[in-house]
Amino acid sequence: MAVGERRCPSCGKIVNQDSKFCPYCGKELPIAEKKVTRSKGLTCPVCGKEAAKGAKFCSGCGYRFDEKEPEKVKKELVCPECGAPVNEDSKFCLRCGKALKQEAPRPKRKAAVPKLPKPDVIPEMPAGLRLSALSSVGEMDLGEMGNTISAAVGEIASVRQEVTEVLSPIAGIAKTVTSYLGGLFGMFTKPKVLLYTVFMVGLWTVLGALRNSGSEFIQGLSWFTCADGGILGKGCTAVLLSSLFSGGIGNTIKGLGSLFSRKEGKGSILSLLLGLVVGAISCTGITMADPALAMAGISGTLLSLQAAGRQDGLLYKLAEALTSAKNNDVRIAQRGKAKSLLTGLTLGFALITALTALGA
Repeated sequence: MAVGERRCPSCGKIVNQDSKFCPYCGKELPIAEKKVTRSKGLTCPVCGKEAAKGAKFCSGCGYRFDEKEPEKVKKELVCPECGAPVNEDSKFCLRCGKALKQEAPRPKRKAAVPKLPKPDVIPEMPAGLRLSALSSVGEMDLGEMGNTISAAVGEIASVRQEVTEVLSPIAGIAKTVTSYLGGLFGMFTKPKVLLYTVFMVGLWTVLGALRNSGSEFIQGLSWFTCADGGILGKGCTAVLLSSLFSGGIGNTIKGLGSLFSRKEGKGSILSLLLGLVVGAISCTGITMADPALAMAGISGTLLSLQAAGRQDGLLYKLAEALTSAKNNDVRIAQRGKAKSLLTGLTLGFALITALTALGA
């Protein structure tokens, strides 16, 4: 250890004797007693470190002692707190102990992108394939080949839409009956359905008690809710009224539009006539040709339209099962025939309802 140096009591590093803080660990150093000693060697005019007599270079900063004047430091570093000169690699100021700098984070190196070799010969595009940029990003004009691909995709989509496995007619009827019975028992487990059922039963009971009151309002409400009808008439009317709060109006409009649409596929006159007969017989059995029960026929008409527009539900599944075809031991739905059956059902209900109203 040279003259004018001492060890830090915390980290053991050699520091200048007049330092107040350790430049390596930042520990505050005890005040050292200054001893007057005569230097037998050389003192560096740049950093002040003493060197042995006859030395040509300073061991602290590399200054050459045989030069007439010390080289000027290109960039002088000073402490931002007290202004004292500091070394470039010092972490703390020797005078005030201020932390000088923190280790800068290493810059992230970008991953090298491999360069692909350029082909010697650029292949020519096929005659039927033409690529060109269009107005939207990512689009390409495939020319005649694009038209061929679009047509093929359209045919596949239409075939996929038609190929839907369904139940057989007997299984479809059995499932409809079990689903209907399950719905009757299930209404006791669903609070909203149970509350609506209790409300309608209470309303029919009150309207039945006030049947002979002579009030036009009571008579109109009785007709609108089919209060004088049987179980089927009341059930159809209750289901129709509840559907008004779950998209029934929109499905009815879609059903009307589907009567003039052919996107479901080819229809069937036989299915249409079958639906017409079933709808007429069902409406006659429900309304008993009584104008007071015409609301039941209207409900049957609108529910059939909703099934055609919604293309789902118990009635639509039954229509698919009744008009399905067997192909390779698999029952395939024929949506065009199913729509024809629902159209005939709608017309049957509407026809008997209109005749009943005219007979009044």
